[in-house]
Amino acid sequence: MNSPVASNEGKLRLRVCGFVVQNKRLLLLRHVGLGSKGELWLPPGGGAHYGESLSENLEREIIEETGLLTRTGGLCYIHEHLEPPLHAVELFFWSEYLSGKAKLGTDPEHPADNQIIRELRWMTLPEIKALAPARKHPVLSQIDSFEALLERQSFFNN
Repeated sequence: MNSPVASNEGKLRLRVCGFVVQNKRLLLLRHVGLGSKGELWLPPGGGAHYGESLSENLEREIIEETGLLTRTGGLCYIHEHLEPPLHAVELFFWSEYLSGKAKLGTDPEHPADNQIIRELRWMTLPEIKALAPARKHPVLSQIDSFEALLERQSFFNN
């Protein structure tokens, strides 16, 4: 099995991620092969493609990974991950749910027999806070309330 990060080693990667909230729950995906514990929960999203706007990139990624149609809203966070050999700048946006039923999708950057997205779950804030820090994206530790995401404009790195 190839490492899920091998193709991004030694490159600066721009990622877009979306906070999709429904019924006081945040949509998160569990990825394997990432993080110090071998799994990482994070909002849907992925690498930006040349020629697509950030909104187009994010809306495409959310459809691919969850089947949901969304509209990209305001920028909530900018997160820089710099841990050689990986370097990524991640833009986290509020994503307004429009339609569809959430279902686990795929990541087209990985072959069908080597998918790293393994689970989709709507989580409450207490459930997110209960996750071990090493098992969730650092941005999730910064969330005090889902309503505050709309007002948040922060930059931090790990």
